[in-house]
Amino acid sequence: AMENTKAFNSKWWAEHQPATKVVKEALAFHEQGKVQKEKEMWLKALKIQIEALGEDDPTVAIILNSIGNTLTIQGHLTKAMEKYQRALEIQKKKLAKNDLATAKTFTNIGRVFFLQEDFEKSEEMYRKALTIALKAETSDPVLLSAVYSNLAICLQSHLKVAEAVKMRKRALGTKLKHYGDDHPEVASDYNDIAVLLIDQGRLQEAELMFTNALEILEHTSEQFNATLTSSILTNQASMHTKEGNYKDYKKALKLYEKALALVLEELGEMC
Repeated sequence: AMENTKAFNSKWWAEHQPATKVVKEALAFHEQGKVQKEKEMWLKALKIQIEALGEDDPTVAIILNSIGNTLTIQGHLTKAMEKYQRALEIQKKKLAKNDLATAKTFTNIGRVFFLQEDFEKSEEMYRKALTIALKAETSDPVLLSAVYSNLAICLQSHLKVAEAVKMRKRALGTKLKHYGDDHPEVASDYNDIAVLLIDQGRLQEAELMFTNALEILEHTSEQFNATLTSSILTNQASMHTKEGNYKDYKKALKLYEKALALVLEELGEMC
């Protein structure tokens, strides 16, 4: 899945802004997964900010990005693109050339092109975002790793697998520096790299990546670990079925059984 870069970020939003109260309501609806209510609050916040600060204030671009995100989730991609393009116009006028807020907008535009299956334009937007993220005065490792990951997905989608592996490894390197070597985000990247390596027939390297991922998850207790672990086990099992002999099919069956047990356990806890 594409990684969300979360266009709204407190780094770009001062507490004293005119629409702060409404923004907090929008963020609360976002946490609850109430997309329509969230969008309504962002639209209200947009009106307040424009009336108070004018149409070209950088905070207006932040809100436009957030409206675009809700429209993207709802599948209104043309409308979402309009919001992102307007945000980009403001940022080009008002922000420094390598401002991270602009990188976020390019990432959002890239995501829309990806969903429209225009992979060349999507790649172009992600590369623009990447250039800014690497040159920005203030580093944002979460944003940088998300751009690397999304670019990798885009490259994989138009069969540039070798380049996709490079981007995935750069995302992993960024996360290792930011989170350390025992975080679920790092385990997730090991899994993603393994899947790409399987596509290249590099099964021994993929096996090592799966092993690294599972070792991390054994020592952490994040809530989503069961889902991630079952996904890794399923991918690992699928790899063994490609090797085509009885011994490997037996390994695959055991891994599928472990993955199924985790899913059933998690479903039991939800009921």
